[in-house]
Amino acid sequence: MIRNVEEGLLQLEKKITELENLLKKRKPSNSVTKAINGFPLTTVEEFEDMEKDDKVENCLEMASRLTILGAADLRSFVALAIKEIMVDALVVKFSWCGLRGNKMFNRTKLCALIFEAAMDCTRFNGPSDMSEFKEHVDEVFRTTKQRYLAQQKNQRKTQESPGTNSTGAQEMLEEEASSTDESFKNSDLDESCEDSSTFGESQ
Repeated sequence: MIRNVEEGLLQLEKKITELENLLKKRKPSNSVTKAINGFPLTTVEEFEDMEKDDKVENCLEMASRLTILGAADLRSFVALAIKEIMVDALVVKFSWCGLRGNKMFNRTKLCALIFEAAMDCTRFNGPSDMSEFKEHVDEVFRTTKQRYLAQQKNQRKTQESPGTNSTGAQEMLEEEASSTDESFKNSDLDESCEDSSTFGESQ
């Protein structure tokens, strides 16, 4: 497990270095309103496609955009950056390590892109290390999943036919929402505990 974490960090650091070199050659963007081709991502397939080498220009354009976001601190920056990159319905399919059926985020080019943009942003102190960055990503993922779950629950309620007082259907809806919410919480907790321990052991 420790070796896997170390290999993952090395891969992420390599991607960060590659992005640093490419960003140095690129003229900074001065617009946060211009649409960037391909973003925000809406499906896992779009995410994986954006990771390919032929999409590097799209990623660099997004990196330039992120460095001028109006964030006051690292947490709000990570939240804004993730919102720029992918919709909530896609965020809920990811976690830092990809446990419990989630897609892995920490070894992706887009994860490295957010980290590098956070380091380059002058409005706040960037992450001191990868562990601090991970804490903020974990928290943004958790709150995004909670927001998405609440939105889905409210949407289902509004779609119910007016005048139908189906107590059984309502109970099933609440049970499903409660079960999904508990699944999100357990997934985040288990991953955070296990991954935090391996980070500590590997130092």
